[in-house]
Amino acid sequence: MITEWLYCGCHQHGEGNKARRGGSWYSATGSIRCSNRGNRSADRQNKEIGFRLIRLEK
Repeated sequence: MITEWLYCGCHQHGEGNKARRGGSWYSATGSIRCSNRGNRSADRQNKEIGFRLIRLEK
């Protein structure tokens, strides 16, 4: 699983921060659930932030 950015128009997360959910292979055990929520600076790089890819079956 990869942490993903969320669009959240209902809460302020501070200047430059964006809402995120989920976790990754690098996250602590309690943080890997997709129900995990938090915020992070949008210009910060780390091993937990990435893209979620899907493949649609025809």
